[in-house]
Amino acid sequence: MTGRPPLEIDEKQLRSLAGMQCTYEEIAAFFECHTNTIRNRFKDVVEQERLKARTSLRREMFKSALEGDQRMRSIQGSK
Repeated sequence: MTGRPPLEIDEKQLRSLAGMQCTYEEIAAFFECHTNTIRNRFKDVVEQERLKARTSLRREMFKSALEGDQRMRSIQGSK
């Protein structure tokens, strides 16, 4: 007796969803499978993409904060 054949999951799409900080539940819903399928087979990939996304977001937030600080200094200097 054999089990079901493994569900084919497009890793590029999976990486994209994880990079958008989608939850395991949201990713599983997208692929129409159980959450455990994503966790068991792709946990490392999901976590890696989430870390990259957080790093990117943090970089953009820091950049925005620096730009805001520079704008405030230029406004204060023009008074």
